[in-house]
Amino acid sequence: MSGAVEQPSSELLEDLVAANRILYAQKIVDGLGHVSIRHDKNPNLYVMAAERAPGLVSRNDLAIYDLDSIAQTLADRRPL
Repeated sequence: MSGAVEQPSSELLEDLVAANRILYAQKIVDGLGHVSIRHDKNPNLYVMAAERAPGLVSRNDLAIYDLDSIAQTLADRRPL
């Protein structure tokens, strides 16, 4: 992830990647489901995979969003 927004802890990001993959493997979410987590350093932000199915999520796919769901990072990957 890149940008001027403070980055969450590495542990938080690793947990989010693992959660996506585990919930997909257990068939709790499908290819269109999602998992998000609140930013550990800023309660007005959350982290979620951008345009990637849960079973395929990696750290490079994680984006930070504000509470209006406006991407603060990886915005260039979102269509207008």
